[in-house]
Amino acid sequence: MMMKNGSMVETARCAVFSRISETAQRAVSTMTY
Repeated sequence: MMMKNGSMVETARCAVFSRISETAQRAVSTMTY
C-alpha cells in the first residue's frame, strides 16, 4: 500500500507541477510579447 500511495502522490505532484509550469510559460509569453 505504501508504494501504491506514494505512486499516487507522485503522479498528483507531477500533474500539479506540469500545470504550474504551463501557466508560468503562458505568463512569461504574455509578459514578453
